[in-house]
Amino acid sequence: METMAMCMETLCQNYIKPNEMNIPECILGKITVAIVEALRYLKNVHGLIHRDIKPSNILIDWDGLIKLADFGVSGSINNVSSPDIPIHGCIQYCPPGVLDHRKQDQSEFDERYDIWGLRISLYEMATLKPAYNFIDNILFELSIINDTVPPLPKKFFIKFSKIY
Repeated sequence: METMAMCMETLCQNYIKPNEMNIPECILGKITVAIVEALRYLKNVHGLIHRDIKPSNILIDWDGLIKLADFGVSGSINNVSSPDIPIHGCIQYCPPGVLDHRKQDQSEFDERYDIWGLRISLYEMATLKPAYNFIDNILFELSIINDTVPPLPKKFFIKFSKIY
């Protein structure tokens, strides 16, 4: 097992935010590609979904290599549609379908579970604040069930004229 420098949560909280910096879009893009490749490998080779994608499970080494960690709640992709499936991972990164206990169709408990966690994580790393603020778990769950990820600030939208 190799040693990693830190997780993205620590990097953001202890270095980037206190120094009033931001993670550049190109770095967020590299993080995204690395995590999507890891998720693709988990699904295609091992038939697994991670179910706990969050900044504290995204690790970085001193050379900028990104790794995914903490497979404690990962599960078989063939076994995730059970109606009694419990909430896995950190509730702040769970997709809306998982938190909506009234929902009968639980087919969303597939790789979309991980993509939602990645989306929320990227938002958090880009803005240096959580996607959802909550006072207690009930209000938090209701806000996720009835809402989508907040939009990124305008500075993250590149006009095509800048590229070409």
